[in-house]
Amino acid sequence: MRRLAAFIGACVGLAGVAQATPSEETVQGIYEGTCNDATGLRKLEARVVACGPVRPPVLGGGGTYKVFIRQPLAGGAVAGTELDGKTEGDTVRFSGRARDVEWTGAWTGAAVRLAGSGGAAIEMKRVVRESPTLGAKPPAGAIVLLDGRNFDEVARKPSKEGARQEWKIVEGDAVEAPAGGITSKRQFDGSLKLHVEFKVPLMPGSRDQDRGNSGVFLPNGDEIQVLDSFGMATYTGGGCGGLYRYKDPDAFDGFSLASLPPLQWQTYDIEYRARKQDGKPAGALRITVFHNGIRIHDNYELRGGARAGPILLQDHGCPVRYRNVWVLPMEDEKGVASAPAPALAPQKADLLVGQWAGTWSSSSNGMGDSLCCNVSKSGDGKYEAVFEAVFGKIFTHRSTVTLSVEADGDTWRFRGEKDLGLLSGGVYRYEGRTDGQEFYSTYDSLLDKGVFRMKRVGAAGEAAAAQPASGGP
Repeated sequence: MRRLAAFIGACVGLAGVAQATPSEETVQGIYEGTCNDATGLRKLEARVVACGPVRPPVLGGGGTYKVFIRQPLAGGAVAGTELDGKTEGDTVRFSGRARDVEWTGAWTGAAVRLAGSGGAAIEMKRVVRESPTLGAKPPAGAIVLLDGRNFDEVARKPSKEGARQEWKIVEGDAVEAPAGGITSKRQFDGSLKLHVEFKVPLMPGSRDQDRGNSGVFLPNGDEIQVLDSFGMATYTGGGCGGLYRYKDPDAFDGFSLASLPPLQWQTYDIEYRARKQDGKPAGALRITVFHNGIRIHDNYELRGGARAGPILLQDHGCPVRYRNVWVLPMEDEKGVASAPAPALAPQKADLLVGQWAGTWSSSSNGMGDSLCCNVSKSGDGKYEAVFEAVFGKIFTHRSTVTLSVEADGDTWRFRGEKDLGLLSGGVYRYEGRTDGQEFYSTYDSLLDKGVFRMKRVGAAGEAAAAQPASGGP
């Protein structure tokens, strides 16, 4: 009897340990709070990412974590801090070093508290963000592909044995992607709006492309990647929201900033623009994409050529779920996409393409430092400017901004905007001009405003870049 009592007591004790261990789903997520140090009190945000079980296994189990803290600085720069976490009983302990500061702390009950050497302190609480278009109802004229009840508009492949696959309906109105994916029965060759809601699974022990992989294939064959990119880096275009293998989302800082944690419903709102000539697809296609309400591609020219094709929700061996998927055909743009655009007159050399170097300065707080930029052409009157700003001679912030350009005599004027998140000041708007040798731009946001001044590094672009088939300079 004594042995039996001891055994029962041990089981109860183990059950208590297991119950006390916080689940990865509970710990992971977005956290918001403040950092208080010698420079004052500042807002920050963090992503706590589940990274798999503790190794070697310990009594009570538990997981390991990465914490990515982003702290906004002047001029739109962001200071990043990365910490490691490990489950210990009913809490998670964090530690790490960033810029000569040693940080230690813990997660307890949806809050993270950290103490840094020198008296610095960070306090954050877990928040749940939702896409503003979650549950968007299909408008009049829309073709509903998935609503969890009617599957007349979509098809799935037979199983390997040739048998018909049954739809796996989950959460009432969602569908788990079957082997071979989900394909629209209709072919689309024109402009459309596409709304997709998806949920990636929690696969903490997996990495890179094995972590909740799927994708939304457009009629021309281009793919918008679906992946658990919450705090997870991968190759160019391979993260969630990426144009597969060739363009990262605009809201990007090593990983997708628009991504929500796995097991949360997310949205894509896609505007796919085609042009036709004599009733047939012709010229380049353009796309604008919002991921959870954040614009990640802005009228960007796709690599795939115009053609008719279905919409495909890819199966990649991961239990990714979809729901509320609908398509709204739109009026096509007339003419050929490669027709010259009159806004920009021909130039002997491209006035923007190339490398630039100079300074940024804030008129809000008087701060400033060095700045460099690499500009490349992305389409019809569109350019991608990759800015790298230094702050305090230590921190470096990299940001990609899409610029729209128009001619103004012998100079080009440009403008663009970039959403860096509410804690960093929200949307930064840029407006400036260049004569091919000097680059001047203002920037303005909720928290900061100032100017960029740079000069060209090396030779200007070749004349061939000034008059491409797409009609831009």
